[in-house]
Amino acid sequence: MANAGHIKLLIIAVIVMAVLFSLGEASLCVTFDTCAPKGSCMRYCKAGGYGGGNCTPPKTCCCYY
Repeated sequence: MANAGHIKLLIIAVIVMAVLFSLGEASLCVTFDTCAPKGSCMRYCKAGGYGGGNCTPPKTCCCYY
């Protein structure tokens, strides 16, 4: 039988997972070979149904709603 400490840890773990999952839903980051041509990240994100995107060094495109 799990004691109260284990139950608390389990609840905290579930909450942390839920928060991380919800953050993951809000944005999507993809590694590009390069951030060029300018605007390629934004076009990629709009094509995926996102509101827009930012390309940050080194070569990571993050889409957001």
